[in-house]
Amino acid sequence: MIIDLHNHILPGVDDGALSMEDAVEMAIQAEKCGIKKIVATPHYCRGCGASLAEIEEAYRELSSVLKNEQINVKLEKGMEIMATDELPELLKKGEVWTYPDSSYFLVEFDLDEDEAYFDGLLDRCKNNGFVPIIAHPERYRAVRHRPKLVETWHKKGYGIQVNRDSLLGHFGEASFTCADLFMKNGWVNCIASDAHSPQTRNSRWSEAFCQLPSRYGLRMLAYCLETAPEKILSNLPL
Repeated sequence: MIIDLHNHILPGVDDGALSMEDAVEMAIQAEKCGIKKIVATPHYCRGCGASLAEIEEAYRELSSVLKNEQINVKLEKGMEIMATDELPELLKKGEVWTYPDSSYFLVEFDLDEDEAYFDGLLDRCKNNGFVPIIAHPERYRAVRHRPKLVETWHKKGYGIQVNRDSLLGHFGEASFTCADLFMKNGWVNCIASDAHSPQTRNSRWSEAFCQLPSRYGLRMLAYCLETAPEKILSNLPL
């Protein structure tokens, strides 16, 4: 079962799908490419953007529409949480969402975040019993400067999620070089779309299935698209 762990499919809550029509089209495109499960991960930063209640309502509405339209893609609820100093406490209090019934959570950093900030915050989250899945590290300036940061996080048991389009070169040479290095060293746990619309980062699964097997092997792709995502959603060690 191919699982997309990072997707902005919920309509009207962030810079992802603008409408229910867009969200449904995204699900149809994913189904045609063999995606069986999408975790909706809208951007979330406490005090800005959509509220938890608004995100919850969008999730319920889209789940209902997908069922009524008989679109065979299971929708799960999550979020892409912006890293802030208060994140460990928010996780502890249940004021931000992990992956469903899991201690794993998807976290993103400012693209220009200082290297020193990453480890301190991630370690505090882990000490509170939560395991970070680090969204698209190949896009962070600090990681591009020192890619072995990702090896350190991998050894700590943190999940590493690279964007599918980084591996296809659509985020530029620097992102491709980093993502490719991470894959070839076995540091990646998840490949996800980070889709934002039917036209943006959603429709390239077929391209990926053509290009990536010869580069990384079917076993590695199965791990990143099926085995590890299922472990995350089942709250099992990576």
